[in-house]
Amino acid sequence: MSVVSIAAAAPSASPVVHLAIDARTGNNSVLVSSNATLDCDGGSSASGFLRDVARSACAAARRGAVAKVAARQRHPRICAEGYAGPQLAHVTGTVGGRRVNVTVTQADGCGTADWQTLRPILGDPERVDRIPAHPKRAAPTTTAPPVVYQVQRGDTLTEIAQRFHTTVHDITTMNQLADPDHVAEGQRLTIPPASSLGLQVALLDDSLSGFQLKLAGGQPGEPVVFEITAPDGSTYTGSPHVTGADGVVTTTYDSEIASGTYRVAAHGDGGTEAETSFHVDPGH
Repeated sequence: MSVVSIAAAAPSASPVVHLAIDARTGNNSVLVSSNATLDCDGGSSASGFLRDVARSACAAARRGAVAKVAARQRHPRICAEGYAGPQLAHVTGTVGGRRVNVTVTQADGCGTADWQTLRPILGDPERVDRIPAHPKRAAPTTTAPPVVYQVQRGDTLTEIAQRFHTTVHDITTMNQLADPDHVAEGQRLTIPPASSLGLQVALLDDSLSGFQLKLAGGQPGEPVVFEITAPDGSTYTGSPHVTGADGVVTTTYDSEIASGTYRVAAHGDGGTEAETSFHVDPGH
């Protein structure tokens, strides 16, 4: 009888990481410059603002956080508008033998998302000291009481729904309104919680040949028109699209996409209104 020995596969080694980080963090009034180094080669060691959290920072780097952000920045992407602050960080070094050189700001939605991906390495963008080893836990929250709104002269349900980030349908249902096209001055309305109404945009591909629009939270069977304003100010209004039973409707905008800021608005016959702004980043 022959015996065949099977060698156990050696576990894959964790990538070696050597990073240098320069950051400017704080708030709109005061920014503090700080720096750190991170070395993950068998063990975990760090200096500067990372000295108390070397293990968790190495874990994030080995999981590919820096590589993920570097890959994002190499390709065109849609960035939602939304300035979150003047904070900035620059990460250089090597991960698994590959060089990385990443700059992260909080100037738009892409930068904010990149910062969140690198948060174990960069810390809170508003920090003014090193990253704490044991961050404070958020205090438990309590459920807010229902909001009651008194209708003012000239108000419409569409305007009220937009103000409270909900829908005409939800307000009508909660208040059992017989005529959603008419509300009286002084009438008191219970405002439902903010709905899942939202307008999402995604590039069709890296060639900038168009983007997909997705509206969620509309009324089932509601005709919806999308209006797109390009960076040069030109406006395109598409034909109506009808939401499905789940209140979702998708469509595509097939046109060469230019760099710059776009605005998209969705207008529904049933009172659904949604708007988003984003800019197209041509990548690095």
